[in-house]
Amino acid sequence: MNYGRLPESYVIFICMFDPFQDEMPRYEFRELCRENPEIELNDGTHKVFINAKYVKTDISDEMRALFDYLCGKEPASELTQEIDASIIRAKRERRWERDYVQFIEKLEEAEMAGRKAMAELNLFLIEQDRIEDLKKASEDPDHLEAVFDEMRAAGRIDTDRSE
Repeated sequence: MNYGRLPESYVIFICMFDPFQDEMPRYEFRELCRENPEIELNDGTHKVFINAKYVKTDISDEMRALFDYLCGKEPASELTQEIDASIIRAKRERRWERDYVQFIEKLEEAEMAGRKAMAELNLFLIEQDRIEDLKKASEDPDHLEAVFDEMRAAGRIDTDRSE
């Protein structure tokens, strides 16, 4: 499809932690030009990070009920009851069961792969006595990616990034 005709889309990350440590209930990102942040791509893509562990009281009752539900509490609003009922229906339907199990397995595999990659990164930097790089990589995603690129070039990790 022509790029300009692509539909508006949302990618929503539900986090059980504050992903950016800025104490906000949600973070929404848009595509901006790095050289001139005044220029927005306006491509209809939205990336939203939900901080389900948000504890302040400056959000609506509906949002609080959703966050509580995401954190394992019983559904307490009409919306969370609808979500809960949909999840129960989906789990009951045989055609969803296989996909649900495969999704959970993929999540677990991705988590393990991420842990393994981080352990390899830590070892790589510790072996070279690069403690400052280790600290910086834990705080700066760009630096983290640069160290992973360095490790790929050195043959220390798999170069296939498709998984």
